[in-house]
Amino acid sequence: MRAFLLTALLMFALPVGAAAQSLHIRDATYTAKDGRRCNPSNLVRSACEGKANCEIEAGNRLCGDPAKATYKELVVSYECGGRRGEARVPEGEEMRLSCSDVALSAGVSPLHIRSASYRAKDGRRCDPGGAVRSACEGQGNCEIDAGNQLCGDPAKGTYKELVVGYDCAGRRQEARVAEGQRMSLSCSGDSASVPSSGAGGPLHIRSASYRAPDGRHCDPGRRVRAACEGKATCGIEAGNRLCGDPAKSVVKELVVSYECAGRRNQARVAEGQQMTLSCSDDSLSAAGSGDAGPLHIRSASYRAMDGRRCDPGRQVRAACEGKANCEIEAGNRLCGDPAKSAYKELVVSYECAGRRHEARVAEGQQMSLSCGGDVATSAPWSNPGLPLQISDASYQTRDGRSCNAGNRIRATCQGQRNCSVEANDRLCGDPAQSAYKELVVGYSCGGGRLEARVPEGRSANLVCN
Repeated sequence: MRAFLLTALLMFALPVGAAAQSLHIRDATYTAKDGRRCNPSNLVRSACEGKANCEIEAGNRLCGDPAKATYKELVVSYECGGRRGEARVPEGEEMRLSCSDVALSAGVSPLHIRSASYRAKDGRRCDPGGAVRSACEGQGNCEIDAGNQLCGDPAKGTYKELVVGYDCAGRRQEARVAEGQRMSLSCSGDSASVPSSGAGGPLHIRSASYRAPDGRHCDPGRRVRAACEGKATCGIEAGNRLCGDPAKSVVKELVVSYECAGRRNQARVAEGQQMTLSCSDDSLSAAGSGDAGPLHIRSASYRAMDGRRCDPGRQVRAACEGKANCEIEAGNRLCGDPAKSAYKELVVSYECAGRRHEARVAEGQQMSLSCGGDVATSAPWSNPGLPLQISDASYQTRDGRSCNAGNRIRATCQGQRNCSVEANDRLCGDPAQSAYKELVVGYSCGGGRLEARVPEGRSANLVCN
């Protein structure tokens, strides 16, 4: 598990050369983006209080799960010799706190605003420099709301972010927040914004998987790294040439996890499509963006399991682009029938405040997209009047770690007209502690293969009547 050392944010200064101090934990929260949280302060103090350094893993073992199947992060406020700092890491990562790594400051300096931009991902922008300087120039700290009031709306109905370049005591820094969020700048170290090492940094490939919906996969990491590692942009075609065919006659997808200047991102494309990775187009990390914001549709596909498809992107964008939520029915009215008499599904890739998501529903079902919370899609379509036949079931992570839930699902659902199964560790154990998991069930109702998938903590509803 990759551990991140987060730079402390300073509030009070000590003379340069001061000896390392012991950690004092002020408070800690384990929180979801919608504000649901629990308090792990006692556990963090028992691990860190009075030490020169310590490590804590962000996970549900700290104080329970305040928001099932939702992104969470651990936030710790602490002091070293009177200097305040704050560190945060996402669920599943390890936090390292150390007084020896806290940078020293000669004192509180006034802010100097170098540049400001309010911009969309396609490059459309306006210059809010006057408004930002009016609020911040020469101050010890300031706050600015990222929104159209700064300099107008450079790209209607599209995700935008505020990026500010500034100096503190001659040290250059950059902060960025999504539209609708508040940016806090401070030379005393109370900044809530995340300093950036600049756009256009080299790509670092963390992992890659070429996989089928049932969890069968192969590892194309070597090929992807050869094409992309260290570059500013690269392109890879998703296909069997990457690492072979892990699941014949089944549509597969390429999923790549990567970093740009320390900021994590993930991209995915279907078999036969081209993936483009770029550090100049890198979205904000999940820890730095909020729940609310307009929908931005990245791609849409209406497709059969054998790969035949059509592109309903125009219809999906017309229904959803720029809205807080929308609904689309998966059917032939979107872009025709790419595979007559075959099972088809609608797959939509979209963004909310810079965070990428994917939703999929079967033909005949309604897809609901929302930037206000988790997306809940209805159960896949099925032929009526026939008993359920369970072909396979996997409780899995996005990187392919899984356990086989087939026996438990068959015991509950085989031969029934309908059944409901909750995705949790009781199915077959926990294949990856503190990681996002989902239950994927392959089944039929007297016809072709159908598939249902739900995140941990939710129930898969399988229906044949």
